[in-house]
Amino acid sequence: MAFAHLHVHTEYSLLDGSNKIKEYVARVKELGMNSAAITDHGVMYGVIDFYRAARENGIKPIIGCEIYVANEDGEKLWKALWQEGSKEGLKNIGLGARDTLRLEMGFCLYGNDIDDTTSPIEAGLNWLTKFVDGKEFIDRKLMEEQKAGGLTRKLVGFKMIDRGIPRHGYQIASPEGDIIGQVTSGTMSPCLKQGIGMGYVKKEFAKVGTQIAIVIREKLMKAEVVKLPFIQQK
Repeated sequence: MAFAHLHVHTEYSLLDGSNKIKEYVARVKELGMNSAAITDHGVMYGVIDFYRAARENGIKPIIGCEIYVANEDGEKLWKALWQEGSKEGLKNIGLGARDTLRLEMGFCLYGNDIDDTTSPIEAGLNWLTKFVDGKEFIDRKLMEEQKAGGLTRKLVGFKMIDRGIPRHGYQIASPEGDIIGQVTSGTMSPCLKQGIGMGYVKKEFAKVGTQIAIVIREKLMKAEVVKLPFIQQK
């Protein structure tokens, strides 16, 4: 089965936005998703409602839905979506675009920048870790030690000085070529027209303005540690 993943941005309340999505998908089905072939395969959709949790945690929710359709109906669905969606200002966006946008803002991606081998202290997410008396959590002792100055590495943002695009997994080196860390996320920034990335480095190389190098095709490409986010909000 192929699937199309549709996110519709809205300024409505969560309930109104959810109802709007249901109406929107119904109109899409009327445009071409009501043929016998589609009915036989069954178009399934569901309003994503876990954005309530996002709102409660200070993240602006995005109302959306997912539509699943058989491979042979994929083109028909795609055309119907944008025909109807043009009235609502709908625009398509891929996962690659989402990734560059979140990286430009310095947002961590689980599985890349943070995982079960990293800590919030190393990742600069101290504001998420509250050491409240009487509240125990996994690895609290270790994180207290890290917060007190026991870090051996830190997650930093960097911009390329030399022409090059950093990628996940590339090694980070000192200007002399000693390996000091690894890139966790990297791309060519569409806004800055410059290679940017994040990665863990030895703490002595984590200060803003520090010169580092990214190993790209066995060459040391100059880069500089910078303050996050890469794109400053106005």
